[in-house]
Amino acid sequence: MARKTKKNYKKDQERNVFPAPLAAILALVAVLSLSYLWLCGQCDAAGRRIKDLEKQRVEVRKRRFNEEYKWHNMKSQASLEKALALHGLDMTWPEKRRAVHVAMNHCRFDDEAEYRLTQDDSGTAFGRMAMR
Repeated sequence: MARKTKKNYKKDQERNVFPAPLAAILALVAVLSLSYLWLCGQCDAAGRRIKDLEKQRVEVRKRRFNEEYKWHNMKSQASLEKALALHGLDMTWPEKRRAVHVAMNHCRFDDEAEYRLTQDDSGTAFGRMAMR
């Protein structure tokens, strides 16, 4: 007669547990997708800040050119003579021998304004800077 064995009921139970490797992969995908969305948000915010700063830069450059234009007109010879006459000051321009000329050997100028050198009457290497 065959021996009666005890049946292990724990082995027969169905396993309804979620597999660990699949859970790890899903968690990794979730973390990567959230980090991608966060990175996209940061890039969009940086793009908006850059656009705002570019608009501010354009406005500042316009104001700077406007102020340079005003300053150039204000320091013209006619404006200076008019201001001297308005305040009742009797002044004249210095003689040529009293004027100090600066050598223009190593000068750099900004790109926005064009400059040219004017030579004095003696034709020396010294020059005056004049805006066009």
